[in-house]
Amino acid sequence: MIFFLFICIALTNLCFSYHVYEELFKRKDDSYTINYSVKDAFIEVCDNGKCEKIFEDEINGGHECTVAIYNECPITSKYDRHALHLLCDVYDYEKCNKLYTEGYNSIPACQNKNPKYLEAQYKINKKVNSHYQLVCAKDYKGELCPYTNFVLDKMEKKTINETIFWNYVTASCTSKVCCDVFPNASNNENEIIDKEYDKLFDKALKYLKSENCTSQQKAAIRYFKSNSHTNNALLNIQNNIIKNMSLLLIILSSFYLLF
Repeated sequence: MIFFLFICIALTNLCFSYHVYEELFKRKDDSYTINYSVKDAFIEVCDNGKCEKIFEDEINGGHECTVAIYNECPITSKYDRHALHLLCDVYDYEKCNKLYTEGYNSIPACQNKNPKYLEAQYKINKKVNSHYQLVCAKDYKGELCPYTNFVLDKMEKKTINETIFWNYVTASCTSKVCCDVFPNASNNENEIIDKEYDKLFDKALKYLKSENCTSQQKAAIRYFKSNSHTNNALLNIQNNIIKNMSLLLIILSSFYLLF
C-alpha cells in the first residue's frame, strides 16, 4: 500500500514540482539524479559537467532494490505542499532511522546489487531522511511544526521577511519538539538556510530557550491534557479523513496507471 501511495505522490509531482532535491544537493562540482520510475533504476552523477549513469544492476537490470528501499522508508526528494503532508502521514521515524543507521544490507532485494549504486543511493537518501526528520516533526496536537511552513515557503519562493520568520519561531513555543527542530535545522540544513538567516536563527535559538517561550509549552500541555477527550475524538476524525483521502488518491492513481 505504501508503494501505491508513493506512486500517487510521484504522479502529483508531475503537475506540481517544487524541488527540495535541488536545495539539498546543489553543489558547485557535482549533482545527483535518482531515476526509479524506469524499469532499470539508475543514479546519474555529474562532476564538472561530465555525467555518469550508475545502474542498480549493471548486468541484469531491474529496480527491485530501489522499490524495496522506498517500501521500507517512503521518502522522496521531490514534493509539493500537499504531497509532503501525505508523505509525513506515512513517515515512520524509527523505521527510517534504523534503515539509515544500519544501511541497506538488511534488505534482501538489495543483496548482490551494484555497490557503487547502493553507496550513492544511501548517501543521497540519508541526507533526505535527515530532512524528513525535521519537516515531518509534529507538535502535541499532531500538526506539522512551523519550521515545515518555513521550508515550504522558501521552496515556493515566497517572500519571508523578519516578521514572518518570527511568527514561525513564536508559534513553535507551544511544543518542545517544534522548538528542538530549529537548532537541529541550523546544524544540518545549511543548504536550505541561507546566510541571510544566520543572525535571525542565532536570535531565534536564544529566544526558544527563554522562559517566555518554554513557559508556553507547559501551558499548552496543561490545556491539551484538560481537553484530551475532545482532542482525541477530533484527532480520530482527522486521521480517518486523511486515511480516506489517501486511499481515494491511491485508487485514482491505480486506475490511471491501468490506462
